Amino acid sequence: MATQGHQIDPDDPDLCIFLDADLAILGADPAQYQAYMRSIRCEYSWVSDAAYKVGRTQVLESFLQRDRLYYTDLLSDELESIARFNIKQEIANYQD
Repeated sequence: MATQGHQIDPDDPDLCIFLDADLAILGADPAQYQAYMRSIRCEYSWVSDAAYKVGRTQVLESFLQRDRLYYTDLLSDELESIARFNIKQEIANYQD
Protein backbone atom coordinates (compact mmCIF):
# COMPACT_ATOMS: atom_id res chain seq x y z
CA MET A 1 0.00 0.00 0.00
CA ALA A 2 2.89 2.36 0.67
CA THR A 3 3.98 2.23 -2.99
CA GLN A 4 0.64 3.59 -4.18
CA GLY A 5 1.27 7.12 -2.96
CA HIS A 6 4.88 7.05 -1.83
CA GLN A 7 3.94 9.35 1.03
CA ILE A 8 5.00 8.05 4.42
CA ASP A 9 6.34 8.99 7.80
CA PRO A 10 10.01 9.70 7.02
CA ASP A 11 10.89 8.51 10.53
CA ASP A 12 10.21 4.88 9.49
CA PRO A 13 13.65 3.89 8.15
CA ASP A 14 12.62 0.47 6.90
CA LEU A 15 9.77 1.87 4.85
CA CYS A 16 12.03 4.65 3.53
CA ILE A 17 14.50 2.06 2.25
CA PHE A 18 11.69 -0.03 0.76
CA LEU A 19 10.20 2.94 -1.12
CA ASP A 20 13.60 4.09 -2.32
CA ALA A 21 14.23 0.61 -3.70
CA ASP A 22 10.88 0.78 -5.48
CA LEU A 23 11.87 4.06 -7.19
CA ALA A 24 15.54 3.25 -7.77
CA ILE A 25 14.80 2.37 -11.41
CA LEU A 26 13.98 6.01 -12.05
CA GLY A 27 17.67 6.77 -11.60
CA ALA A 28 18.89 4.02 -13.92
CA ASP A 29 21.06 4.57 -16.98
CA PRO A 30 19.04 5.59 -20.07
CA ALA A 31 19.02 2.16 -21.74
CA GLN A 32 17.79 0.47 -18.58
CA TYR A 33 15.22 3.22 -18.04
CA GLN A 34 13.91 2.75 -21.60
CA ALA A 35 13.45 -0.97 -20.91
CA TYR A 36 11.59 -0.07 -17.73
CA MET A 37 9.33 2.30 -19.68
CA ARG A 38 8.47 -0.47 -22.14
CA SER A 39 7.73 -2.87 -19.29
CA ILE A 40 5.40 -0.40 -17.60
CA ARG A 41 3.58 0.18 -20.89
CA CYS A 42 3.16 -3.59 -21.34
CA GLU A 43 1.78 -3.83 -17.81
CA TYR A 44 -0.90 -1.32 -18.82
CA SER A 45 -1.42 -2.63 -22.35
CA TRP A 46 -5.17 -2.69 -21.78
CA VAL A 47 -5.15 1.13 -21.52
CA SER A 48 -5.43 3.15 -24.74
CA ASP A 49 -2.34 5.08 -25.82
CA ALA A 50 -4.03 8.43 -25.24
CA ALA A 51 -5.23 7.53 -21.75
CA TYR A 52 -1.89 5.97 -20.86
CA LYS A 53 0.01 9.11 -21.86
CA VAL A 54 -2.27 11.29 -19.74
CA GLY A 55 -2.18 8.99 -16.71
CA ARG A 56 1.52 8.25 -16.86
CA THR A 57 2.34 11.94 -17.27
CA GLN A 58 0.28 12.76 -14.18
CA VAL A 59 2.15 10.15 -12.14
CA LEU A 60 5.53 11.35 -13.34
CA GLU A 61 4.70 15.01 -12.76
CA SER A 62 3.61 14.19 -9.22
CA PHE A 63 7.10 12.81 -8.60
CA LEU A 64 8.72 15.94 -10.03
CA GLN A 65 6.68 18.10 -7.64
CA ARG A 66 8.28 16.45 -4.64
CA ASP A 67 11.22 18.16 -2.97
CA ARG A 68 13.04 14.82 -3.00
CA LEU A 69 12.27 11.63 -4.87
CA TYR A 70 14.21 9.49 -2.42
CA TYR A 71 13.90 9.35 1.34
CA THR A 72 17.42 8.13 2.08
CA ASP A 73 20.39 10.42 1.65
CA LEU A 74 22.32 7.70 -0.17
CA LEU A 75 19.87 7.31 -3.06
CA SER A 76 19.01 10.98 -3.07
CA ASP A 77 22.68 11.87 -3.49
CA GLU A 78 23.36 9.18 -6.09
CA LEU A 79 20.17 9.03 -8.16
CA GLU A 80 18.11 12.20 -7.72
CA SER A 81 19.45 14.20 -10.67
CA ILE A 82 19.44 11.33 -13.18
CA ALA A 83 15.96 10.26 -12.01
CA ARG A 84 14.60 13.74 -12.60
CA PHE A 85 16.26 13.79 -16.02
CA ASN A 86 14.76 10.40 -16.93
CA ILE A 87 11.31 11.48 -15.78
CA LYS A 88 11.47 14.71 -17.79
CA GLN A 89 12.60 12.79 -20.87
CA GLU A 90 9.74 10.34 -20.51
CA ILE A 91 7.22 13.15 -20.16
CA ALA A 92 8.67 14.79 -23.28
CA ASN A 93 8.14 11.51 -25.18
CA TYR A 94 4.43 11.70 -24.43
CA GLN A 95 4.12 15.28 -25.64
CA ASP A 96 5.24 14.53 -29.19
